[in-house]
Amino acid sequence: MNEEGQLLWTAVPQKFGTRHVVSFSYSPVLGLSDIDFHQITAKDWRVMKSPAADAVARLVVPSELSISALHDAIALLHTKGGYATVQVLIK
Repeated sequence: MNEEGQLLWTAVPQKFGTRHVVSFSYSPVLGLSDIDFHQITAKDWRVMKSPAADAVARLVVPSELSISALHDAIALLHTKGGYATVQVLIK
């Protein structure tokens, strides 16, 4: 992913007003999944795509996730899901 981006680091959750927020999770075992822990396969992306141009993907990840795996998850949300904004929550 050779695109320019911005990292906003804060301990206070960002409020996105009226923007759609779609929740995802990522684990080293399951990979990327929806909020109900259903794995997202290639055919599932058509229903998991960004519902609006300004929608936000909220990605919940475990604290032990590697930077490389986090990068891959964000890249998937951007390229396959069409999300321009990804909020990462570390649990």
